[in-house]
Amino acid sequence: MKKTLALVLALILIALPVASLGATVRLEAPENNVDMTEQLLAFSERLGEMRALYSRLNVKADEGDVYASARLIVRSSGEIDTKAAIDHAVSPSGRVVLQYASPAEAKAAAERFAADPKTTYAVPDVRSRVEFGARGAAPFTGESFNSWGYGDDQTGMSLLFDKVLAKYGSEEALPEIVVAVCDSGLNANHPFFAGRMVSGYNFVNNNNNTSDAFGHGTFCAGVVIDGVLSNVKVMPLKVVADNGYFYVADVVNAIEYAHQRGCAAMNLSLIEYNPAANALYYEAINAATDAGSVCCVAAGNWSQNAGSFTPQDVERGLVVAAHDVNHNFWEYSNYGPAVDVTGPGVDIYSTTYTGGYSTDSGTSFAAPHAVACCAMIKTYDPELTPDEIMELLKQNAVDDGYTQGGEGRLYVGSLFEGGVPAPIAGDADGNGTVNVADALMTLRVAMGLLDASSINVNAADMDGSGTIAVADALSILRRAMQLA
Repeated sequence: MKKTLALVLALILIALPVASLGATVRLEAPENNVDMTEQLLAFSERLGEMRALYSRLNVKADEGDVYASARLIVRSSGEIDTKAAIDHAVSPSGRVVLQYASPAEAKAAAERFAADPKTTYAVPDVRSRVEFGARGAAPFTGESFNSWGYGDDQTGMSLLFDKVLAKYGSEEALPEIVVAVCDSGLNANHPFFAGRMVSGYNFVNNNNNTSDAFGHGTFCAGVVIDGVLSNVKVMPLKVVADNGYFYVADVVNAIEYAHQRGCAAMNLSLIEYNPAANALYYEAINAATDAGSVCCVAAGNWSQNAGSFTPQDVERGLVVAAHDVNHNFWEYSNYGPAVDVTGPGVDIYSTTYTGGYSTDSGTSFAAPHAVACCAMIKTYDPELTPDEIMELLKQNAVDDGYTQGGEGRLYVGSLFEGGVPAPIAGDADGNGTVNVADALMTLRVAMGLLDASSINVNAADMDGSGTIAVADALSILRRAMQLA
């Protein structure tokens, strides 16, 4: 019988493509993440040199022209023609950045790439601007948190704190969790961040100086640190220049850097109207999710469909709209099916890059509330995957009758009332059922074709040996075929 099952499983492995099973597959990466990060930073430096050298090409270009930089970011399954470009750089993951002599030539090249079926994407390296929502100067009126959004009648964060501390016994025993804020940097000298940050990287100037002279990143980071226990540290990744502008290529590099450095979550309060970049962000966010990072994305502040923007339309990003202290959907928040949850985003009190505090409004500050929630959920159960964390947040969102999309208002106070539910034996993909797809995923992990972080190891380890082996896949297949 075992030989028969093994043969059946082998035939399934050959016959079914990975995509048809909905399996989560991590992109190929070197075993040593330090080496990969060094290669990524070398690529970023090369990209910075290219921008500086050819910046004169787009000085007179129309600010609204998506091809103004005269650069394309390209991925193809075939050979990429670099002859028409005047310069190019290759990322360690295989993306190629091509510099052309003019925006018109870049656009023509994009059209040629689009006509080639081997092209995965050809994205203009667009420059976009980060916008604050509505600044104010309302005084802080809270008690234990700066943001009203963490109160017991809001996200209920202190109730989750109680469960976390009850599990570990003390705050000192908590595992360290690092989250990335991909933004304009951070004022490391602000007393609020003392002992609460780890070193990051400046992708704008390609150095280790992540100081913030724009303010958006410091404000977002302050919201995150406000809502977590001392085990959570923030990593500033500067992708927004001090004038508020950013390039899509830098954001994607930062996303890659964050998951290579093991960040449990990352804040992306960035938005652009660049439909061509959808496939690029899809690749980057899926790779980050596969590697263990939850990508929390601000929905945007234009009272429009969030799905019309990117990376808001990437399914595996957690897209966060905004509501006010009375649980009303914020009138300026983007909305629609792309939204997953709403978070506190109106009159939020947080840190400023000048060293003080102020209030501001926007979905940019709703997303960091979600990052804080992700960090504390990961603290409670480090084995939870990003997909499981996002599902917990969506399933436990409070239904306040929003008709603008999303599962409801962010709330973590009721999480883990009975502890983390035990996984279903054999349910490797965590969808609640045991089927052939679970057996195939487990076999791929056993054969080294799929990373173990892509499955629920506790559910797939049928014999309790602590490792995933072919025998586990056979046991799952027997269960799926109702032979056991």
